[in-house]
Amino acid sequence: MIGIISKPSQVAAVEEFFELFKTPWEFYVPGRAYDVVLATEDDLPELETGLLVVYGAGTKTSDVRHGIAEDSRHRGACVKW
Repeated sequence: MIGIISKPSQVAAVEEFFELFKTPWEFYVPGRAYDVVLATEDDLPELETGLLVVYGAGTKTSDVRHGIAEDSRHRGACVKW
């Protein structure tokens, strides 16, 4: 199951996206374990998940906390897991 943590302004887009692809998902419920959590929010609670993906156009609080800096040396990439 995929848990989603999004900004309130993104709720309609999230619902449309996951309905289109028929993917099992729900908005994040505190205390529930997820295989994957996708987040656009900056302030995240403690999570139980196999994979956490935090994304957005700018630097996130979690980037700073983990020493991740923006870099544009690489154009295009593929992540296999």
